[in-house]
Amino acid sequence: MFKLQILDASTQEIIREETYGDSEIFNSVMKAFKIGQDYILFDRQRKVLKGVYVSHSILNENDGKTYKINFRVSNS
Repeated sequence: MFKLQILDASTQEIIREETYGDSEIFNSVMKAFKIGQDYILFDRQRKVLKGVYVSHSILNENDGKTYKINFRVSNS
């Protein structure tokens, strides 16, 4: 099991957080992110945001891994 957190890189605010069962699929998805690339994001209320990928980190915790993906966020 793993947790995915999408964060605003400038404030470290968690825009969205989800929990998933299989992290193997996610490992391959992480390789597809390109620094500086624009992405469409959805916050907790399903509001559409524009995000520019900055970086990611993976934390190993007692109950699994947490993937933190940092975006420069703006309203779309």
